[in-house]
Amino acid sequence: TGANVAVANGEEAIEAAAEMFEARGILVVEDGRFRVRERNVLRYYARSIEHLLTPSGPAH
Repeated sequence: TGANVAVANGEEAIEAAAEMFEARGILVVEDGRFRVRERNVLRYYARSIEHLLTPSGPAH
């Protein structure tokens, strides 16, 4: 089971996130490429979801 989000696939998730980050001035989308304007803020968001992407260690 995954997170309960309103996107159907990975492409929609990227588009939704890009819109949010662009609206907040964190990144700029130019010619289909992403340019980061606020690296520290983007790093904060990345660290806040890192646990969802990293496999957990063996259970003891």
